Amino acid sequence: KKSLVEACTEFSKHDMDNFFGWWISQDPHDATRKVFFLSQTGYTLPERTYYLEDSAEMRKHRSTLVTVTSKFYAKLGYSQQESDKRANAILEFETKLAKILDQKEVTRKDHGKPIEWSKMEELMPYWPWKDWLKGLASCTSPPDGAASVCTGDHAAITEVGQPGKTHLYLINEAFFPKMNKLLEETSFDTMKAIMSWQVMRNGAIFLSAEYIDLMVEFNADLFGTKQ
Repeated sequence: KKSLVEACTEFSKHDMDNFFGWWISQDPHDATRKVFFLSQTGYTLPERTYYLEDSAEMRKHRSTLVTVTSKFYAKLGYSQQESDKRANAILEFETKLAKILDQKEVTRKDHGKPIEWSKMEELMPYWPWKDWLKGLASCTSPPDGAASVCTGDHAAITEVGQPGKTHLYLINEAFFPKMNKLLEETSFDTMKAIMSWQVMRNGAIFLSAEYIDLMVEFNADLFGTKQ
């Protein structure tokens, strides 16, 4: 679990959130300050109906997701059986995720509310929030081996939620206990597959043509994009 949190922390620093989202933005109740937000996360397909609607069109989109994901793993050297296993596990997890996310109409009205870390530990005890925040604040080198853009840890991040410091705001409160249950029921192998898939699809544009072609195939199915 420690390595999972460390990996998620590094992903979060590079705009690849897993299992929940975070960002810093203007306080919706006080335009003179910025606050630290926690919120529900997203998935690969555009919205929850792509996972939950039982129509020929949506079934096709889900099938393409599995096919393309499996092809990515196969190109990395995994057996066809293992590639298919990982791809189907990702779809299964994301379908469960779609069921617990707040609908867009609810999210649009939720501007967040102040919350303490102790409450977050009650809502989602599976996640070691203090360790995650400490990792988020640490100055580490990019995973691609590039030079680090920081020279020291970010103390202001570790102080989020403390009196007189940057406020902690929560959006989609009902999501977090549900995500806690989902994580408890999900194997580490599936979690690793979810995270590796995110790296692949985010990094495909920087890889060779064969990987870019796979994303073209995926986007062509979703949006009709041919290039």
